[in-house]
Amino acid sequence: MGLFDRHRERQHEHEVTAWAERRNQAALFLDQAQNWHGEPAATADVGSIVLRGKESVYLVLEGAGLIEARHGPGHYSGGSQGVSFHIAKGVNYRLGAQRGTFVSGPEESTLIDTGVVVVTSDRVVFAGAKQTREWAFAKLVGFTHSIDSPWTAVQVSNRQKTSGFSYTSAVAETVHFRLELAIANFNGTTERIVADLQRQLSEVTQAQPAEQTEQATTKPAALASAPLPPAGWFPDPERAGLWRYWDGTQWTEQRSGA
Repeated sequence: MGLFDRHRERQHEHEVTAWAERRNQAALFLDQAQNWHGEPAATADVGSIVLRGKESVYLVLEGAGLIEARHGPGHYSGGSQGVSFHIAKGVNYRLGAQRGTFVSGPEESTLIDTGVVVVTSDRVVFAGAKQTREWAFAKLVGFTHSIDSPWTAVQVSNRQKTSGFSYTSAVAETVHFRLELAIANFNGTTERIVADLQRQLSEVTQAQPAEQTEQATTKPAALASAPLPPAGWFPDPERAGLWRYWDGTQWTEQRSGA
């Protein structure tokens, strides 16, 4: 095998590994959206945060940052120096001086504390060394995942200032999914997430590297070393338009319409 062939083979192996990881994660998210409602409070390690009633825990995030929108440095605009009159030796009097109007600086997303974030079935809680925050789902107005940096802004009706929490890029996808699932379960709209994840899983499955198509009829992951998806319903690799049940190790004969 020549150098070029070995390089092409390694590149293909990387592509297959990346594809298998994406598909496994999509399958895991779908399985959790269909069957999981958080970890019971009795077994969840949430540090000093006190859980309420029957709250379950969807995410515990150590090393999170508390973000608030704060104004940068401001300045005065429209001021006047006035006119200076000489009254006596070493004495001047200024007439008509105006300082102007103070203009606040632009709002900036500012890190003000670090600590732990817990997403439960009812709320998001931040507990840090200096600050605590709670965003209750019952008062939720909206939330936004930043496209510029890994943090999520959460708007609630009982707080005027927008605030949120930050995390690392490595866990961003999991943070987004767990938060959205918790909110969907709270609002009873989980079927929307399930439908979207089914579509994503189907798209990822169809994007399987071409040389591995034949293997997909026996295993959902192209590489034996990649972790297998959990049991659940996935697009049938043999019959387009149908869903087939994967028992965690192999395909079964159970099929259903799309």
